[in-house]
Amino acid sequence: MRFLIVLSVLFSSYTLSAKDLSISTVKYSTGTEITASSQMDKKKQRRNKRMNKKRKKACNNWSKRSYAG
Repeated sequence: MRFLIVLSVLFSSYTLSAKDLSISTVKYSTGTEITASSQMDKKKQRRNKRMNKKRKKACNNWSKRSYAG
């Protein structure tokens, strides 16, 4: 009887520690993905900002030519 109780406690402790390890590795891998994606987002934001400036300048130039009195 004691042997079964000890065996069940040991088995449960091993399975719980295995779950903790797998969760920690998943959290670590997603953390690196988040930092990589944030760097890509910053690059996209800078590119879009440049494109918006070019678009606004082109619109401004067109309006000057179109409504020049």
